[in-house]
Amino acid sequence: MHDMMRTKRHTTPQRGATALLSIVFLALLALGVGIGILGVSSGENFASSNARKSDRALLYAEAGVREALVRITRNKAYSCASPALPAGCFSLEFVPNGCANNKGCVRVTVDAGTGASGDLKTVRAQGRVDDIYRTLQAEVEYDTALRGEISTTTWTEL
Repeated sequence: MHDMMRTKRHTTPQRGATALLSIVFLALLALGVGIGILGVSSGENFASSNARKSDRALLYAEAGVREALVRITRNKAYSCASPALPAGCFSLEFVPNGCANNKGCVRVTVDAGTGASGDLKTVRAQGRVDDIYRTLQAEVEYDTALRGEISTTTWTEL
């Protein structure tokens, strides 16, 4: 009777190997999921970083156009000697050495147009942050009395 109550346990090497393989499989599966999550999060971080840089570059370009408009308002004949971007005829730095290392800079050109309806004055500003840049163009027209007041500006992103 005593023998009947006793339960036999079978421990075979096959059961141990199966358990070990299951554990290894689950560990590899968890590692794969972790690497996948890391990849997705790194991609999202890269994308959001570039979006922030792009937004700052656009703000820098807008600041450059506004500065050019101030200069034009003060002197309606204002134009730049070097109209070609990316060098520009004047620049504004938003961080130390921003133009030298392209970390935060805008370069602006102003053409020699008269501002009359047939000869608009064109301002181009290229804001740059690292390898991201955005360019704005504003076309300026003076009032018909030519008192130097700007009557219209048309802004476009290039």
